[in-house]
This record gives sequence, structure tokens and C-alpha cells, in this order.
Amino acid sequence: SRDRFYKLLEEIPKTEEAIGRARADKKAAPKDSSERKNIRSRMKNLKAKLAAMMAEKEGLRKSLGIAEPNGSSSSSDDDDDGDEQ
Repeated sequence: SRDRFYKLLEEIPKTEEAIGRARADKKAAPKDSSERKNIRSRMKNLKAKLAAMMAEKEGLRKSLGIAEPNGSSSSSDDDDDGDEQ
């Protein structure tokens, strides 16, 4: 599952890029067009996929004991001394 963790690290930025491209496509598409509706549902799917990957990455990171890179963790107090909750 360490392999899966690193695979997710590669996939997440690609998915974020795809969301960005979809956003640009949506702006370029004519308002109220079916093309725009398709792009919107594609974005919704990509965002759901991204959220799932982020959650899975976080779960794997914790179970593998991998430190959060460059302190981007929302909780700076990550020393597991039971003072959270």
C-alpha cells in the first residue's frame, strides 16, 4: 500500500489539473449549452474523485506512518500524545 500512496501522490495533481482544464472549458462553452452541462458533471465527478483520493492518501499516510510533507497538515500538533479531541 506504500506503492498506492505514491501512486496517489502522482494522481492527485493530475486530477487537480484536469479540474482546472474543465473549469477553463466551462468558461469557454456557451451558456446553457449541453456542452456546459457535460463539463459541469465532469467537474463534479473529478472533484468527487479528488476528494476520495485525498481521503485515501491521508488514511494511507497515517497507517504507513509517513510524515506530512512540509507541514501542510491542517494540524500542526501531530505528535500523538492524546491531547486532541
